[in-house]
Amino acid sequence: MIEVKSIAITSEDTIWDFIQINNNQNLIYFEKENLVNFNLTTNSKSVIKLNKDTNKRTLRHLAKSSQYLATAGFDSKVNIFDITTDNFELVATLEGHENEVKSVEFSYDQNFLATCGRDKTVWIWEILGEDDFDCVAVLQEHTQDVKNLKWSPTDNILLSCSYDDTIKIYKQDENDDDWYCFQTLSGHFTSTVWCVDFNFDGSKFCAVSEDKSLKIFVKEGKSNKFNLFQSFENICSRAVYTCCFLKDEKRSLIALGSGDGSIKVLNSNKNDGLFSVLHNIESAHEDSCDINKVSFGSLNDEDVLISVADDNQIKFWNLN
Repeated sequence: MIEVKSIAITSEDTIWDFIQINNNQNLIYFEKENLVNFNLTTNSKSVIKLNKDTNKRTLRHLAKSSQYLATAGFDSKVNIFDITTDNFELVATLEGHENEVKSVEFSYDQNFLATCGRDKTVWIWEILGEDDFDCVAVLQEHTQDVKNLKWSPTDNILLSCSYDDTIKIYKQDENDDDWYCFQTLSGHFTSTVWCVDFNFDGSKFCAVSEDKSLKIFVKEGKSNKFNLFQSFENICSRAVYTCCFLKDEKRSLIALGSGDGSIKVLNSNKNDGLFSVLHNIESAHEDSCDINKVSFGSLNDEDVLISVADDNQIKFWNLN
């Protein structure tokens, strides 16, 4: 049975997103429109106050590279901080989205940053060095707001999912460097696709939806195109908002969190690769509140599942 290893953090505010940095020794999250840097070794936190010009409205999403932390939220801007400095110096502000930025992600080679938003667009920014970010593509493939983005961990393949019930897959043209959508996955979901995530080598990805389903897609051959591999209809009793793959070659796990308050962990059969539910945690947070994010991480050098929810708590679940 999966068990709570520790409740390391109780926030003063609803936690929407978090990320581990500094070899997983620190956890970054939002609290009252500021950034919190929580040291998981000493169980102490420092608040990185953001001025009103930096953050005029609620922050919702985080992403990191080896040098930068990107934040996104309701003010339509993406702020870039240098996490190699003591106080997370603000080095760039990216503008262009018409309204709320829903998701932001760095590419595996750290040469690109992708952003998406309520304005139905996906933007790709090239990182030129010296804190210089140049927009190289504005992709208008979706017909409704774009909820989430994810880069492949092994190449510059990008996923986006949307309120229009579809998943788009992008890559860069080898001849002229233009970015384009080379595959649309439609008809698999009957409502909003909330979240997507790749496995360790980019050969599979999972996606979850308002329609209560989990779908797993697999890459076929050298085309980079994906086909449906496995489908779980009504895996939860309410919408599924978040999913993640364990980035591990030796074991294949998927975790998901739902509006019904549950967290589920699935593992794959070594013979046929098919997934089945390994752990089902009902009422994972207080009052069976919405699970906002799940992510595999580390605590004291041990693999854990981390979850955040509307009860303002960050929980660490033991995977052993």
